[in-house]
Amino acid sequence: MEVASKYHGLIHCFLALLAWSQLLAWLLDIIENLYLLSLIKNPKIITSFFFICYRVLEILKWGLSLGGFLSALGFALYLHCLY
Repeated sequence: MEVASKYHGLIHCFLALLAWSQLLAWLLDIIENLYLLSLIKNPKIITSFFFICYRVLEILKWGLSLGGFLSALGFALYLHCLY
């Protein structure tokens, strides 16, 4: 958000979106950890529906994190070449 406040227009919106998406990835990680802790406390056979939900959660979490990292890296390289 610090960098996003220095820019205006589309760049500001893009950087702010990246910053907020990292909070969503963090929230998804907390949900995953709570789910895994509940399975440790009360082991049970999980259904295919819950396994699919778990996989979607992982894809979203890692997709947001990786997308944010690659976008930030690309933006940093762009700024480095610009100045």
